Amino acid sequence: MRNKLSIVVAAGCLALVACSSTDPGLSISRSLSLAARSPDTSVPDATTPATTPSTPTDANDATVNFGTNRTPKEYDSYLNNVVADIQDFWRAEFPKVYEEPYREFSGGFYAMYPSRTDDVEACDEKLSFNDIADNARYFSCGDLIAWDDDKLLPDLAAQLGTSAVATVIAHEFGHAIQQRSGVLDLQQPTVVTEQQADCFAGAWSAHAARGESSLVTFTDAEVKAGLAAMVLVRDPLDPTIGETVFEEGGHGTAFDRVGAFQHGFIGGAQACKPLIDTPLPLINLTFTSTDDIANQGNMPYGNLQASVTDDLKRFWSATFTTNQLTFEAPTVIAYNQDGPYPTCGGVTPAQWKSNVVYCPSINLIAYDNDFAINLYSSYGDFSIGYLLSNAWSDAVQTQLNSSLAGKDRALMNDCLTGVWTKDIVPTDSQSQPFAISPGDLDEVITTALINDDITGRPPAASAFDRISSFRTGVLDGLGECTKRLTAD
Repeated sequence: MRNKLSIVVAAGCLALVACSSTDPGLSISRSLSLAARSPDTSVPDATTPATTPSTPTDANDATVNFGTNRTPKEYDSYLNNVVADIQDFWRAEFPKVYEEPYREFSGGFYAMYPSRTDDVEACDEKLSFNDIADNARYFSCGDLIAWDDDKLLPDLAAQLGTSAVATVIAHEFGHAIQQRSGVLDLQQPTVVTEQQADCFAGAWSAHAARGESSLVTFTDAEVKAGLAAMVLVRDPLDPTIGETVFEEGGHGTAFDRVGAFQHGFIGGAQACKPLIDTPLPLINLTFTSTDDIANQGNMPYGNLQASVTDDLKRFWSATFTTNQLTFEAPTVIAYNQDGPYPTCGGVTPAQWKSNVVYCPSINLIAYDNDFAINLYSSYGDFSIGYLLSNAWSDAVQTQLNSSLAGKDRALMNDCLTGVWTKDIVPTDSQSQPFAISPGDLDEVITTALINDDITGRPPAASAFDRISSFRTGVLDGLGECTKRLTAD
């Protein structure tokens, strides 16, 4: 986030951006190599256990070509089940979606590592480990998928559980589907083909989550890990003033990638087909100054509460006034994690820890300062902006006499936070006093994924639903928030 003052930025920040149509593959290093602060986006092992396949297969059955000079890994059998099930899924789905026969995958699946000695050929050339290091990639000339089995997949499995590995393979197989449908011949921008591949990965994940596979089972925690994988393989922040993050070969931000995954998860493979001609909206945020680049878009922590609070007051006061209502801004205070705590009926000492609390009886928002500092240091400034805004959204609902409770109220809070966020997407207006920076939307996605694990409290709504509601607010505005919850 940044106090914009007189800074002028490029217009059209909610826009589709053209990129190369080549497939550079999925790579964790792409999201970390340019980051001054590398966020820990892992989901604790306790919440994302490794999947146990329903009917394990032998890792030597050659569903995956592991080579001859490799130390077996714990996920080998699971990986074989994944590639088998993904193919079964598309054998059934492809004819339905594209109304033509499915062409079998012919080139194979290859685990690449430095000590591999047997040849793997792609595009009439020998493929070396260096060609695939830190990456996973579909090669259309050869119809094969190869991945870094030395670092990329092991790191994903260690941080997020084996379901994250499955998400990567499902994404790459999405490019194989594009080859069969003719999409890769259209020379579309890379970010467009990547969006559809993310959508396809979501469609397959939903199939596994619904229990339709005899080989792979996805729990809610494993779906969450799949979303976290989208965060880890997001595009890096581009350290260039005025340059889009969607450079040639770009895949998109976590905000965009998670949205595409969710689109497929909810709508199925059929919903992914139109994305080539009508892509989902992409938000293009760029750095505007060398200072912005140096701090990765994060304002000083000491300025954060006042800046966020002032802008939330501006936005909601204006919104209420437009609707001939009066908004009473809540008071916002910080407290130490170990107390003393504010007085608010019904809030226990345990509930104050690692929390942002709205107390409606006195119109007070109070937050754990130690918790906020940790979020700021680990994930960035808008992780705090997101949680503070959700508390303000609760104040908004209270003053509107909202009867929503539990899950529905939490989702409305996320949607209203999205509405405020939409208002602070940078424009070319010099009167805009406050704006989000590159990386801020991704910080919301990360915080929604990990916050319940940090606090240890049961979530009011799933991370999947909260992210979806936030995106609705950002992309569609206040009217759609109300419509969406009414439809539920």
